[in-house]
Amino acid sequence: MSSTTEQGDKFRIKVLKSLELTDLLQYDEIDLICRICICLNEPNVKLIERVVHRKGVKFCEGVLEETQVTFSIILLMF
Repeated sequence: MSSTTEQGDKFRIKVLKSLELTDLLQYDEIDLICRICICLNEPNVKLIERVVHRKGVKFCEGVLEETQVTFSIILLMF
């Protein structure tokens, strides 16, 4: 296993341990929360958890995709 994968797995475990709404969350919500926190290196897991649960998976996936595209464009500029 590569160190990048290991780091991702460790971060995912950290995210999962900090979730508070686990009884209310669907599996796709939990997966998306982990993806957002890992992709954006977001330390405020509780905020992302609340946003995903309230706004929904489709909306938040769209925002994540737009953010990733914007980051890609910015990186290409430099």
